Amino acid sequence: MGQALDVIAGRIRFANRFAGIIEEIAPRYAALEQGFLDFYPELQEEVKAARVEESLSL
Repeated sequence: MGQALDVIAGRIRFANRFAGIIEEIAPRYAALEQGFLDFYPELQEEVKAARVEESLSL
């Protein structure tokens, strides 16, 4: 994951300090993962309610 983030940081067209960001993410990984696991089902429901996926296939 750290390597992927570093590649993304290198491709961003504006000045950034994202390279090496995994050093800040790693100690917080469990909390970030739990936040995602709490949020994702809500996102899925919103997408379903908005029928976003159906409009993309038109």
